[in-house]
Amino acid sequence: MQRVLSILPALALPCLSGCISVVADAQAGFVSSTRFEKQRIGGAAQVAGGFNIGSDTDAEHFGPGLDARAKVTRDIQQVGVGPHLYWLSSSWVSPYARLGTTLVELGRVDDAFSVGALGPRAELGFFHSGFVVSTYAEWDLRWTEQKNEGFVGLNIGVGHALSSAFVH
Repeated sequence: MQRVLSILPALALPCLSGCISVVADAQAGFVSSTRFEKQRIGGAAQVAGGFNIGSDTDAEHFGPGLDARAKVTRDIQQVGVGPHLYWLSSSWVSPYARLGTTLVELGRVDDAFSVGALGPRAELGFFHSGFVVSTYAEWDLRWTEQKNEGFVGLNIGVGHALSSAFVH
């Protein structure tokens, strides 16, 4: 992953005549249900990326992306994937935001198989020197007998964000 992330700046060189933004990261950290019960506090991981190229400056700050996520607590073991839109600042210490939804989420919740989809997700964070820190909130919409449930988390990891805004 680090090798892939290290070549991202080279991707922008042929595109400097236009506008581009690229984000890619891998993060892990803490997750808790908004119930804040001991058996619903645990670990989370995600891999996310996004890319936009265009002739106007909106492409330098906004774009589509995709992420894959997992969370593991005593009562919950889930994986999910979904699309998102990102906003990226143009500074070297790059604040960012992601808004998205879960396309599909599968796992075990309360010792039973769980299927969910279309749950909203919001994330705020920043990239700096190959590292990324973020906080997020998400709502799991489950289509099986388990109750819908909110989650909050804090992640750290590796990643890069690139925008052609700094050359304009």
